[in-house]
Amino acid sequence: ETSGAKKLYALYVSTIAQSDINHEELKKMAGDFLDEGSVDLAISLFAAYVDKLVDTHLGKDFIIREALEIIEAFVNTGWQEGKDPFFAEDLFAKIEQVYTSDAFEGVSQYKRAYNLEKMKEYEACVKEYIKLVNEFGDYQYKDRIYFRLGIVSAYALHEIEQARTLLSKVIDDFKESQDYCNSAYHLGLLYQWEGKKENALSYYHLILEKIKDAGEEREIVRLASDRIRELEEKQDIEYNMRLFLDAALGPKKNIPSLQLDLFAKNAK
Repeated sequence: ETSGAKKLYALYVSTIAQSDINHEELKKMAGDFLDEGSVDLAISLFAAYVDKLVDTHLGKDFIIREALEIIEAFVNTGWQEGKDPFFAEDLFAKIEQVYTSDAFEGVSQYKRAYNLEKMKEYEACVKEYIKLVNEFGDYQYKDRIYFRLGIVSAYALHEIEQARTLLSKVIDDFKESQDYCNSAYHLGLLYQWEGKKENALSYYHLILEKIKDAGEEREIVRLASDRIRELEEKQDIEYNMRLFLDAALGPKKNIPSLQLDLFAKNAK
């Protein structure tokens, strides 16, 4: 949209926000614009709505609940891309600024971290994932967080040793995790890329042992089997995988963003 249109939006929203309109009418107006596909205008009105709520005496719990409900339409959960992940993060930050991170439950905190990851704000997403691990003791999917942290650390931040530590934690502490085999596979990849054949083979064989009855029906079994064949036949790793690993782990971090979705888990 043109800068002129944005100025008109800003003037319109400012006029509405400073009028005597109550918060319920403002929310309905924002929702109507969202339903009509006027996302930018809806965002401006929802932002004004949250600001108006914060200035009321409606109570912390109500205001947080309302903000999180709005966030649901904009956040990228993996199941849905979200209408504007950046606005979702703005609202997360607004609520945290006013009420601290105590405002969030584990699921909301995970959605914030995952949304930041999908925005490619990797350092910020790591911060929020770590906060989830450290401050939300009742969050039940910590194995998933260690896995996501390992993936981001390796392929986005080039912190290979840190990635190895995080992925190994899934292997050591969460043996029934859905990400157990995924973690083993990526540990194998890291070692294979470094030319450490025996280390890589140990993790690939761990996968086959873990799900030995699945045969070729599981994609992860096929992938591990392909890597084992390459190592045993002294072949280079598959071409596209080699390109990705060199780009992500080598000196130049020109990371194919699609590849960071390998075995990703959607936000719940």
